[in-house]
Amino acid sequence: MLDQEVVHNVLEDKIGFTQVKEWVKSYCLCKAGERKTEQLKFLTNKETILTLLSQTNELKKIVEDEEAFPRHDYLDVEIFLNKLRLSGAFLESKEFHDLRAFLRTISRIKQFIEVRERDEVPSLKQLIENVYVDFRLIRDIDKIITTEGNVRDDASFELYEIRKELQEESIRLRKETDRLLKAFIREGYTDAELLPTIRNGRTVLPVYAEHKRQIRGFIHDESATGQTAFIEPAQILEYNNNIKDLEHKESREVIRILTALSDQMREHLPALLQAYDFLGDIDLIRAKAKWAIACQAIQPAILDHPVMEWKQARHPLLERSLKEQHKPLVPIDFYLSPQDRILILSGPNAGGKSICLKTAGLLQYSLQTGLLIPVNNGSKFGLFDRILLDIGDQQSLENDLSTYSSHLKNLKHFIDVADAKSLVLIDEFGGGTEPRSGSAIAESVLKVLNKKKVMGVITTHFDNLKKLGSEEKGFINGAMLFNLDTLSPLFQLEWGKPGSSFALEIAQNIGLPSYVLEEARTLLGEGWQQYDKLLRDLEKQHAEVRSRKVMLTTLNKQSDALKKDLQTRLSELDIKRRVVLNEAKEKAKGILSNASGVLNELQLIKNSNQPVDKENLKVTKSAISGQLSELVPEEIVSPQEPLIPEKGPVEVGSYVKFKDQEAYGKVVAIKGKDTEIMIGDLKSVVKSERLVKISKKDYERQVGKETGRTPHTGASSVMLERTQTFNPKLDLRGMRGEEAMSIFTHWIDDALLLGFKEVVVVHGKGNGILRTLIREYLADIKQVKGVEDDHADRGGAGATVIKF
Repeated sequence: MLDQEVVHNVLEDKIGFTQVKEWVKSYCLCKAGERKTEQLKFLTNKETILTLLSQTNELKKIVEDEEAFPRHDYLDVEIFLNKLRLSGAFLESKEFHDLRAFLRTISRIKQFIEVRERDEVPSLKQLIENVYVDFRLIRDIDKIITTEGNVRDDASFELYEIRKELQEESIRLRKETDRLLKAFIREGYTDAELLPTIRNGRTVLPVYAEHKRQIRGFIHDESATGQTAFIEPAQILEYNNNIKDLEHKESREVIRILTALSDQMREHLPALLQAYDFLGDIDLIRAKAKWAIACQAIQPAILDHPVMEWKQARHPLLERSLKEQHKPLVPIDFYLSPQDRILILSGPNAGGKSICLKTAGLLQYSLQTGLLIPVNNGSKFGLFDRILLDIGDQQSLENDLSTYSSHLKNLKHFIDVADAKSLVLIDEFGGGTEPRSGSAIAESVLKVLNKKKVMGVITTHFDNLKKLGSEEKGFINGAMLFNLDTLSPLFQLEWGKPGSSFALEIAQNIGLPSYVLEEARTLLGEGWQQYDKLLRDLEKQHAEVRSRKVMLTTLNKQSDALKKDLQTRLSELDIKRRVVLNEAKEKAKGILSNASGVLNELQLIKNSNQPVDKENLKVTKSAISGQLSELVPEEIVSPQEPLIPEKGPVEVGSYVKFKDQEAYGKVVAIKGKDTEIMIGDLKSVVKSERLVKISKKDYERQVGKETGRTPHTGASSVMLERTQTFNPKLDLRGMRGEEAMSIFTHWIDDALLLGFKEVVVVHGKGNGILRTLIREYLADIKQVKGVEDDHADRGGAGATVIKF
């Protein structure tokens, strides 16, 4: 038997998992993550698999919902940590700079997970429980190393004194050098445009070669042409010596400081190594999450017994390839259970049988390495102890085995090791030898595997194997569908019936002479022709049923849509009716109140026997009549049509509306998750998730075309109103991370939309988590010119000033 690791490598190559690993690895941010991706292996323990799936699924939701998860400074510090293993070895200042950035990344990742609720990320919280690094190490490095990666002047008192003296001596040297240079220029020993330079670590002056003997000093070098000599005059010799001596002292003190700091880090080496291993784990989990998003993969249900109930399963590599060609992928449904365990898959060549088999193998294998799977919700997966594969040309030159002999050797191995926890995948079963004996051996092997209660997918053209699928328990037939009108495959799997190979039809379509085909039919015999005709007729009937089913589904969807639209319109009309009635009631109350007042006045006039002003009465009557007429308008105005979102994705040229405000615009560009829109004369970039697509008619109606206003004036009034209500200072203190970031992202979008050049967000100091989340979010917004802490009098590090 081949070595187990070699077997798995061959299996991974043949089903495409090697390519999947490379795809996942492309999302990694560090070498540790890439190595862990390469080490993905087939697992059988349910708890381990569920943990890996849950970790990926939890991070997938985070990455989908927000971009704040730490993704910077995933540095490969393994070489530094290995250096610390050696007693007496020390890290350079630049290495400490990277080690500090690494520690900060670990700290940010831990804090990001810790602030979330346990029921939101239980598996990730469990992952960080074993990660402990004394983050006071960051403070210790800060005391020694600058932000640029150099040793600080005040790292020790001795270093401070040395560098102070070195600076003073350098000033004295520069003054003396300047004095000598001026003198040399006056004497004509050098050109006024030439400047002092460094040779062999010492300051020298350029002098014309013909005057070099007139200057007392040491010649260090000359120019390529020999016309200029570089001389260290005797007057600066002592200065250079002193500087050299001080530089040696500085170097010794720096090494002493770095050695002491390295010894301090060495005490925490096990925790640092564990943290680096954790970084590799989290990088792999993040890469798997990004891959899952790209493939629209999910975490399916995992059952204790072998089962394959997959809804709309998709081969990720094939789907990616077809997308690049702008072609659709036809998903596959799988229904293998303890009752129907072995699928006998038949159909025409190039109809998708092998792809179907490889999809089964790749998705099952991927799941048991901890990857999410591109299937629809409601899918159920069982777990297997082994996957046995026989596919492709396996001729062995080393062992002098033909392709068929290799197949037979694989079948023997399957019979020896297969059991109820095995998944067997065999492509073109029975082929490669004389058909009668090949099909007989295949049938016999299948019966043995069926008794062992294995689960599997078998592709074949042999009728005796199709008969097994129809007559014996444990087997089920499946057919790759074929379009009889165009003589082309549909790449759709239909369960419960065998498929025809359509060999004669395909040959005829290719152009094989008709007399050849007639001779072939004669050789096949009447019985076979009737059997194949039965299969083709059955295929036609199924095709008609499928067509009618699709038509019925379409009609049902249209009916549901019309019903929903009608209900929406009736609801809108009912609301309008109630509004009109309420307005009419209010007006009627006012009119009745006015009329009551007039009647009271008339009664007073009547009781007082005073003369009545008839003209005034006429005016009053006319006014009341006019008010009454308002309740019964001559023309009923139809209510405004409700705004209904338009189907389809938002594209360049689409008309859109903000979900959270009354503003409308036209899309001019789409960049990732950001959309650039025109609102009147104003161009702005907003998050795509804040927009909903509408029709051009609704756009023109909403911005005021019906009231005589143009889209420009409608948009301008909306923008003016937003500008007047927008507060350029946002206070997030006291809020939780998710709530604060939700408010902050919408506030930033409004600031960009309204053209503000500078805004301030107050987040408080605390433990700095909210400040970090905000700044990492801003780092990905290209319109942000810079961020800085506010003035100390206005909050300092507790507030961030954002400049656009």
